[in-house]
Amino acid sequence: MTLSRGFPLAALAGALMVSPAGAQTLQEAVISNLETVRSKTVALTQATPQAMLAHKVHPDVRSLGDELMHIASSNFRYPTMIGVEVADVPETWRSGTVESPEETVRALNASFDYLF
Repeated sequence: MTLSRGFPLAALAGALMVSPAGAQTLQEAVISNLETVRSKTVALTQATPQAMLAHKVHPDVRSLGDELMHIASSNFRYPTMIGVEVADVPETWRSGTVESPEETVRALNASFDYLF
């Protein structure tokens, strides 16, 4: 399956569809969805042994740790698409090169905080 660059926006739009009766506001829906993603992503990071975070199933793919840092670094970049200044965070967080699980959790939490 090939995903286009527009996929994240389409996925976000689909995730934000709410029923009219007693519906959340768009902002509430976004925050609720991001909190769910945050809690699951951080829980996955904390439950994964460090050796598994660095393991690559193939040399041409990212490790789980690389993917988790890709999420964090993307979270810092998304707001810049609408003119928000880049967050003042360590360059390793923006480049996605952190290797320790604890630092990955800090980067993930900070990146989700930045989105709110």
